[in-house]
This record gives sequence, C-alpha cells and structure tokens, in this order.
Amino acid sequence: NLADQSVARIGPESRLTIVKGFGGEYRTLRVDGTASFGIASGGSQPFDARLGDVSVTASSGGFTVRDYAEEDFRLVRVDSGEAVVTVGGQSVTLKAGEALTIDRAGKTATPDAAKVAEELSWTASRLVLNNHPLKDVVQALWRWYGMDVAVVDSTKLETPISIDVELGSTQGAISAIETAAALKFEWVDGKMTFQPVTK
Repeated sequence: NLADQSVARIGPESRLTIVKGFGGEYRTLRVDGTASFGIASGGSQPFDARLGDVSVTASSGGFTVRDYAEEDFRLVRVDSGEAVVTVGGQSVTLKAGEALTIDRAGKTATPDAAKVAEELSWTASRLVLNNHPLKDVVQALWRWYGMDVAVVDSTKLETPISIDVELGSTQGAISAIETAAALKFEWVDGKMTFQPVTK
C-alpha cells in the first residue's frame, strides 16, 4: 500500500519513484516498467502517475500502465472509474475498459483490444505473446521468470510464435515454447538451452 492508501502492484523490471510528501501534499509518482493502481478516493490532490512526459491522473478507480524504456510506446488502460491522460498539453479522458497508447513523440492512438490484453496480461497472472519472434519470447522468459535460456539454432530466433501461459508456471512456459517453436529444453554444461528437435 502507498502512503495515501492507494494500492500498487508492479511487474518485473519495474520501479516506482515516489515524490517526497506523497500522500499529503502530493500524490505523484513515476513509473518505469509496468504497474497497476487501485486509487484511494478522498485525497485533496488527484493521484498522478508519470510515464516520462505523460501524466495519468485519477481521483478514484484504478488503472494500469506500461512504459519500458526499450519499447516504442507507453500504454494506459483504465480498469475502473476514469482517468485523464495528458501529454504535450493535450488531455484525453478514458473510462473503464478504455486504453491509449502514446508513442515516444507524444502521438496518441487507441490500441486494439487484443494488443492491450496481451501487453497487460500479467495483471491476470498470465504471459500472453501473440506472433512474436522467438528471440522476443526468450527475452520475456528472462523478464517474467528469471530464466536465461539460449537458443542453439540461431536461425530459429526470428520465427514467430504465440504462447499463453500462467505466470506461476515456468514448466508451462517452457512447454509452450517447445511446442510452438518445435524445440526441446535441455540443460547443457549447466546452462539452459532450447535445442533443435532431432527426428
């Protein structure tokens, strides 16, 4: 819980930077990575989450944000109530179930619902990746499961695959990748690898 009684959940490789005086004079924090907030109502100031030059404010309800530095966009989804997204002096009000992407130049767009569900699937305790290159899926194994797995056949790295697995199951994630990419997980010299399936 935050000092204003709001509730925060953060994803992996994520950090909240909270301003001094949060909960009293201010309710502002910065998000690097991904986080979900349940906003305590009744504060004298609105709750304000900053994603670089983007501000997401709400007086109650809840929203989820994603802003990883290596990605081309920021994402905001309102889970309940409503929130105001401000970038470059322009504001957009989102209601529950609505989402917005903001690219690094500050351009906003309404994302496809399936894309939002995929990018924020961690809030439902799942990892969903649809049609991503194997190299990105292997990177997601590191981010979400802390597993550093080498792909022995580098020609497979650009192969697009899809997985939908529980975040609590490393074995489920491995099995899903084995099936989708036609690979076999093996320990080799103390290192985790995906090997080609031999016939």
